[in-house]
Amino acid sequence: MIRTTALTKRYGRVTAVEDLHLHVREGDRYGFLGPNGSGKTTTVRMLLGLVLPTSGSVELFGARFRRDALVEVGALVEGPAFSAHLSGRDNLRLSDAAGPGGARATRRRRVEDVLEQVGLAGVDRRPVKAYSLGMRQRLGLASALLR
Repeated sequence: MIRTTALTKRYGRVTAVEDLHLHVREGDRYGFLGPNGSGKTTTVRMLLGLVLPTSGSVELFGARFRRDALVEVGALVEGPAFSAHLSGRDNLRLSDAAGPGGARATRRRRVEDVLEQVGLAGVDRRPVKAYSLGMRQRLGLASALLR
């Protein structure tokens, strides 16, 4: 669950996000749509704790923002960044290894599952530099799903 109350971000005299009240319930799907410069990325970055709000508050999972709550959150902000010379599978293994624990076999299964979910199971051994933009975006989604 995500809730913002009067969330605002200013960069000097420029207001990127103003008085945002948002409530996303558990299980809901929510998308941000808007023109360039309308505050979509800034909002997501505030939700992830990457940018501090000027004012207002963020709640994740029913509690005021805490860094440890981010273990439960996966996000794909802008374009995903991967090691181009590694395969999609190896990039996901590295991403998963950086997260919370689990046995090697469990991690292997998680990577297999997300590759299947995003439709990359057949091409996951190719180097990422050979992926199309859409494939890289799906790999980014797979990485977010591992969280």
